[in-house]
Amino acid sequence: GKPLTRLIPAGQFDAPRGSMSGAGPWNLTAAAAARMIAINAVRQADIAVDYEHQLLASADNGKEAPASGWINPRSLVWIEAGNEPGLYGLIDWTAKAQAMIDADEYRYLSPVFTYSATTHEPIDLMHVALTNFPAIDEPIRAALSARSALTHNQEQHHVNETLKKLLAQLGLPDTTTEGD
Repeated sequence: GKPLTRLIPAGQFDAPRGSMSGAGPWNLTAAAAARMIAINAVRQADIAVDYEHQLLASADNGKEAPASGWINPRSLVWIEAGNEPGLYGLIDWTAKAQAMIDADEYRYLSPVFTYSATTHEPIDLMHVALTNFPAIDEPIRAALSARSALTHNQEQHHVNETLKKLLAQLGLPDTTTEGD
């Protein structure tokens, strides 16, 4: 399958360059990632990847917010092992964005997510920006690194096991859906 791309780093991370709204540090735990994966597992609409956070800025600047790519919400997986643990997903880049990434004109990803004001755990991935000025101090490269190139099929089994464990901890049967 296609390689997965890290969307949000695991553990505690901050945005020393400033976030668009809200303030870190944030903390992506395995449990928070499992909840995000469960929320997105039933969604049909893909998650937009824009340029330079234009989806957030368009209300103010009136400019269009074209997509640079799309993330299948059902592809989100938690990868705890390796050098770059975190929440991963499959990004389908537009031809224009892929050409710019290949030419090293764009290098980083910047996630936009809702989060708990008390635990600072991310709750839901809203969209992602392709940018050269990432706010997060643990840069997420748009170009795929060899160590993050796990295939979706290899990870899906791990995700299913993680969700089953989480549902068991909540005292729910492993057939529970988000709608339940």
